Amino acid sequence: MSDFDSERLSNLFHKYLKPGKEEIETTAVSDLLKEYDRKKFASITLKEVQNNIDIDKYGYVGFASVENFARNYFMNEPSTSVPEIISLFYNNYSSDKGKRFDNRTDRLIEQEDMSKLLIQLYPDLTQDDAEELSQQLFSSNTSMGSVKKLAEKLTKF
Repeated sequence: MSDFDSERLSNLFHKYLKPGKEEIETTAVSDLLKEYDRKKFASITLKEVQNNIDIDKYGYVGFASVENFARNYFMNEPSTSVPEIISLFYNNYSSDKGKRFDNRTDRLIEQEDMSKLLIQLYPDLTQDDAEELSQQLFSSNTSMGSVKKLAEKLTKF
């Protein structure tokens, strides 16, 4: 689904309404969004919803707030692919040479492994294209880089 579908979101919103209410509980928003588009909203958390949506003093949210939040999230798409790229890296290239950073959520990846990872992410890429893209992602004088930073750069291409 490439376009935001306000009518479909509205139908789902009404599904989550309790009888006699015009708003839904904040805790139901992430479930509603995941049902709306499982891929785009796969990693959305309750905390993210609470921090970025208008909630009344009783913990309820109106449709307009849900729609604004969903539309912004959908259109700006806060790189759901970054966690996917990182997870793919951990599953396939996380070895002893992938040194951990202090925050333990990121590792260093070698440029050679980045090329392999790119081919896995984008099967249409040739080996040469993957190596060239990998070189563009890395600083000119480094052979290792942060997986997280490289993933963020990659999503901007």
